[in-house]
Amino acid sequence: MSHSYLQKFRSALPTAQGNQILRLLITKKDKGEIRTVDEFKDRLKELTAELLAERITPTLKLYKAIGGEDISSEEYNDMLDRIKDDLEAGFVEADNIDEIIAAHHNVINSVALKALRFGINELESKISLYEFLNRSGKGFDDALFNTFRESQNLKTPRAASAASLVYVDPRTNQIITSDEDAQLDFIGERLILGAEDLKMLPVQEATWLANSNSIRSELDVSFPDSRVSNIVDGKNNSYWVIPILLQNIRREGVPMELNMRLSAAQDVNFVELEPACNYPMVLAGVDYMDANNVRQSLAVSEILLKAPTRINFKRITATSVILKFRQDNYDEIQFKQKPGESNFHKAVLGESQDSVDLESVSTDLKDILSSDFILSDVMGVDTPFEPERKFYEYILGFDNIRLGFNTFQERSIYVSAKKEVAYPGQFGLRVVEQRPLQNAASSEIELVDFNYPVRSDANDLFFHHGTIEYWLTCQLYSEDDFLIDTLTVPILPLGASRVYHERVIFTKKSTATVPNPDMGSMIFFTEADATDVLVYRNGTLLRYGHTAAFDWEFVPQQTYDTDYHGDTLTTEGDTDITFTIPGAGQAMQRGIRIWGTVRPLDVYTISYTPKVSNTYVIPLSGSSLLDIVDLTGDKVVRMVQDNAVIFESFKKAYKIAKANTYLTVLMRRNSANLNFSPILEEYMLVTGSKNLDKFVSE
Repeated sequence: MSHSYLQKFRSALPTAQGNQILRLLITKKDKGEIRTVDEFKDRLKELTAELLAERITPTLKLYKAIGGEDISSEEYNDMLDRIKDDLEAGFVEADNIDEIIAAHHNVINSVALKALRFGINELESKISLYEFLNRSGKGFDDALFNTFRESQNLKTPRAASAASLVYVDPRTNQIITSDEDAQLDFIGERLILGAEDLKMLPVQEATWLANSNSIRSELDVSFPDSRVSNIVDGKNNSYWVIPILLQNIRREGVPMELNMRLSAAQDVNFVELEPACNYPMVLAGVDYMDANNVRQSLAVSEILLKAPTRINFKRITATSVILKFRQDNYDEIQFKQKPGESNFHKAVLGESQDSVDLESVSTDLKDILSSDFILSDVMGVDTPFEPERKFYEYILGFDNIRLGFNTFQERSIYVSAKKEVAYPGQFGLRVVEQRPLQNAASSEIELVDFNYPVRSDANDLFFHHGTIEYWLTCQLYSEDDFLIDTLTVPILPLGASRVYHERVIFTKKSTATVPNPDMGSMIFFTEADATDVLVYRNGTLLRYGHTAAFDWEFVPQQTYDTDYHGDTLTTEGDTDITFTIPGAGQAMQRGIRIWGTVRPLDVYTISYTPKVSNTYVIPLSGSSLLDIVDLTGDKVVRMVQDNAVIFESFKKAYKIAKANTYLTVLMRRNSANLNFSPILEEYMLVTGSKNLDKFVSE
């Protein structure tokens, strides 16, 4: 931070010499040579010369008085001139030191601290990975871990040779272009839907509101150049940090309200926050002034601000946005308060002040000269004991706060970097998600942490305005590096017991006469249980039944050579909507049909409990107790307990020596509301290789 020249000099040069300068300035003031702040600044400019290329040393030579002899005025004047020269050099060196410190400050913030943070993030990722592998006990031995931080580059580029295989919607086999790439939000360190429209809104003024929700410090110790306007100046590392000192602990924390005024009423649906304080703050709420200048409140859950964060909310039209923060953490501090008050420093720093109270300047400087250090260490005078003052310090601060408006695409894709797995045995997935949920009894949409909860009446009441699908694409190679096959299979996070509001993709017509496809399959196989499977249209639960008096029904499995309405399957890639037989050439899946016309703008979603294999081995023919869920039609890849995906050792008579594996993340918006996106904060694709050594004889 920038300080006045006095502060710079006193912090950079020895105390004794610094006080000599203060003493000289007092003399100049008493003689009338310095009458205003502008004159003081001009004098400083005169004293500041080119930066010195070599280390300065004092030139002062003392001529000691000799008893019985007259004092030479020439020697006295020579000492004063040398003092003057030393003072001028001191100011130049102080300026030099300040510029060096400022340069190092920028380097530290822009490079060193950034690299340090990236390094810490990488260590955290590795620790999280190793902790999981150590606790798992499921045979996983490696992982691909991504937290979407700027330091990571874990995405398959569009120019990669495998791009045409992986940038595809597996449910439609459509190639997805780069226009539908998901956004990497480095502020929030997360993955979100691609932007349909994105604009940042200029904030005209930031104000720290004065009310009962904005506690002020009982003692002002803030830096004079730390202004609240710094958070909207569009610059990095300019900061506004405010320490709030209280004589008593505030158990409910210290609140603060910041008003972000816009130039006019504008649409807003997100805020970006870059905190700058030693302890995390809490975003306690968001209010806004509407177009009629009436204060409104948004439904936003409290968020702990541990890092740069983007908060999305419903679209509002606002003339200003009021952000409500709280600091619950404090430090206990003690210090001696310097006596005397002065407007000298504020004036020197260029704050709005026409003139300076020169008497207070003199008092300020004399207080410095009469400090404990000068009196006791320099002059050897005992000083009376002054008790220390104790405060509890709560610090709040930011580097930048931004407001913006963003609308999201209906579908977006992200593909991980390639993960090579030798002798693949099994795969699992862990994710940290947020989803925009709306309770059936409310109009409010709220982003909440989503952990794939078990089914309950309460969970069934929430409509998911956005969901995420995960797919594995594996290029399987033999030991002589021959490409055996390329497989794409779905994968569900480990431990998830239910799928909520999966987007229904209609791919076939039940009859040739219906105008639009009205049949689609679920991603994961499930039983045909209408009490478990719930189908929604635009968030409204539909009725199950076998006639047109109802809304939907399950599609039964057809004979292998005909489809639902009797047409012959003419191509090898043609599939049935429902297929329940493992190892019969098609992945197992369950399909539904919508009664009536499926309108293009309607969105259908489905919730269900996926079925998994109850064994890790392929059962013998005729076994009725062991069930498997076949993901590839040849029993080579199967879904087992906890949603792990396991591989056999052979495919097409070739031993699988390695799998070049890609994780595809497909994000979908499930409503006409363009203002919300599902969020993926991190994923961990865990892998396990087969241990083939136990089959080798010595």
